[in-house]
Amino acid sequence: MDMVYMLNRTSSYEDRETGEQIVKNDAIAWTHERCVTSTDPQAQVKVSSNVNGDDWTLVAGYTCSVRPYWETAANLAVVLVSFIIAVLVLCTGIKNQQHKNLLYKMMPKHAVSQLRKGQTVCEKYSCVTIFFSDIVGFTSLVGYDFGFGCPLLTNITTHPFLLSLSTHHMGRPVR
Repeated sequence: MDMVYMLNRTSSYEDRETGEQIVKNDAIAWTHERCVTSTDPQAQVKVSSNVNGDDWTLVAGYTCSVRPYWETAANLAVVLVSFIIAVLVLCTGIKNQQHKNLLYKMMPKHAVSQLRKGQTVCEKYSCVTIFFSDIVGFTSLVGYDFGFGCPLLTNITTHPFLLSLSTHHMGRPVR
């Protein structure tokens, strides 16, 4: 919003040949943009004075276009940046939810809630046996597409082992 002014002189005289009254309006000084807003009377000042029969008028105020020339571009930039920030926040929320879902798939819920509270998760067991086993040729066998054969083969080979653990109260019960 720029300040502007216009200084005008209005003089009137009688033409000697015709006797007509002639009114002449001259712009004496002005800023580059001469238009002073007329929509808001509070935004302009008008000073009139009569000197030697001439009316001098000084009008000062704001330009007619109250908005700056870059306002449209600035509004567009604000909308664009707001949209980008909203998308980034949404992506961050989605990633956090995916992280949370993965964590719940890998760990028990009580352990995850303790970790989120900043507590240490430590569970003690008095007697633990870790058993690693490998079935010779199992990897090449499951490479073939047998449909339901692969889970069935796994159940058939591990069932006797799990049954013996169950009878000796050393593992989870077999269903």
